[in-house]
Amino acid sequence: MSKTVGNPVAMNLDLEELVGRNFESPDLSALEAKCAGKTVMVTGAGGSIGSELAAQLSKMEIKTLILLDNSEFNLYRVHESLNEQCEEGGIQLVPTLTNICEYSALENLFLKYRPDFIYHAAAFKHVHLVEANPQAGILNNIAGTQNLLNLCVLYGIEKFTLISTDKAVRPTNLMGATKRVCELMMSHYATKHGLDLCAVRFGNVAGSSGSLIPKLFGQVRRNKPLTITDKRMTRYFMLIPEAVGLVLSASETCKKGDIALLNMGSPVRIIDIAKKLIKLCGKDETSYPIKFTGPRPGEKLFEELSLEGEDLFRNNERFATLKNGDTEFSTMIFNGKPYKDILQAVFDILFYANNNSQMSVNLLWAAIDSDFAIQESVQEEEKEVKNKLSLSQFKVQVA
Repeated sequence: MSKTVGNPVAMNLDLEELVGRNFESPDLSALEAKCAGKTVMVTGAGGSIGSELAAQLSKMEIKTLILLDNSEFNLYRVHESLNEQCEEGGIQLVPTLTNICEYSALENLFLKYRPDFIYHAAAFKHVHLVEANPQAGILNNIAGTQNLLNLCVLYGIEKFTLISTDKAVRPTNLMGATKRVCELMMSHYATKHGLDLCAVRFGNVAGSSGSLIPKLFGQVRRNKPLTITDKRMTRYFMLIPEAVGLVLSASETCKKGDIALLNMGSPVRIIDIAKKLIKLCGKDETSYPIKFTGPRPGEKLFEELSLEGEDLFRNNERFATLKNGDTEFSTMIFNGKPYKDILQAVFDILFYANNNSQMSVNLLWAAIDSDFAIQESVQEEEKEVKNKLSLSQFKVQVA
């Protein structure tokens, strides 16, 4: 397990101490038994989560490990890091420079290798970049996921796991909105086609590429003021090996259409992380300059893992499961046109995105607003029923 960001010798930053998390690797023996002799595909394999997924899977007795990424450098790096180990373990390692938006290229992979397990980590994830490039974010995250789901239907799949995010809960940014649509699509395909599809939702991973902690660490090393958007900002943090181990464990137990939520512990104030980082770098946290720049477009002050609240982890479980996801997508009307399911909405969202139309964003937000308005309505109804039950019980006791 890596505790450092970047070069451990040059930087020597203990992420466990910084985010205050210690963990034991989960028991993956049940998953190892299921994966033995199988072909496993990891999309976004060159990214922080994808490369760790590939690394942990390469220690199992699988037959073939397909590394899929659209970045040549990232693909080269993860292939080099795993090549020797896979050779020793008798695993066929397949690096494939493929964009998940290119359906025909994906289909060729399915035809040739017939993957049994897919871990779908490929996504545009940076909130401000997706806000600035909405059509690109919509096409990559939504169309890419739909391509994979359609191929799972056509060629069969033993297990498909979507890597999701806490930003999909009541999203305030396009990245979160696209991932929420992916969750809805996953549940829809699982129900309609009887496929074993699931999603795993979690928050920030400390030390991932382009994430906050390496950025702040770089600023301290250069003796630059730390830049933080807001002193009230909080986030959930996990370590990369911890998150991936739990993703693998949760995906093994999830049923068709479920969403698993990783126990991220308590949210941490970014300002507290910054001060601890300053101290770990041997500087005075009371006098080191910190600039507050204000939240960027689409950025939340607080994140949440589900609409259910903290009770999901009342017994300190490592993960909790939402059966059949948060909810089914219900009928909505946009510009006078009715949409009876999420795929109808996705068809038009992608049509507009391919034509670089703002309508893609408008329809996406209409679908999200409809989705979470329905959930909140259900929650209010449940609260009302519980209150009535409590009141009736009270009356009986008094009588």
